[in-house]
Order: sequence, then structure tokens, then C-alpha cells
Amino acid sequence: MNFIERKKFFLVDSSLCFLFLLFFLGERRAKLDDLESLKLENNK
Repeated sequence: MNFIERKKFFLVDSSLCFLFLLFFLGERRAKLDDLESLKLENNK
């Protein structure tokens, strides 16, 4: 691979990682929100 191809590949790779992180954190936050609402429901 020449330098430009490697750079392109790296950009794609890092953006995929970024999207994956965003998705993962979003999922975890949603789960935490669900847990919080369940706790509130149980406390009533």
C-alpha cells in the first residue's frame, strides 16, 4: 500500500471506530435510563 491509500484506510477505520463508540455509548446510556425509570417505578 502506498502512503495515500494507507491514509485513506486509516481515516475510514478511525471513523468506523468513532461511530461504533457513539453507538455503544448511546446503547449503554439508554440501558441506564431504562434502569433508572424501573427504579422509579418500583419506588412508587
